Amino acid sequence: MLKELIILRDYGFSSKLNIKKLKGYKNHYRLRIGRYRVLFELEKPRRIIVYAILPQKASI
Repeated sequence: MLKELIILRDYGFSSKLNIKKLKGYKNHYRLRIGRYRVLFELEKPRRIIVYAILPQKASI
């Protein structure tokens, strides 16, 4: 997980990362790392605020 966060910090939106924009939010995104989802906000170039790391949803 740390490797992907470093890539995000250093290179921003890289094709190596699975990033999607969150609907209904201006600068909020989701980074998928294996079974985890990292929710973050992009404020300025090179400034990323991570506000949640969530495990995969349990299947019903």
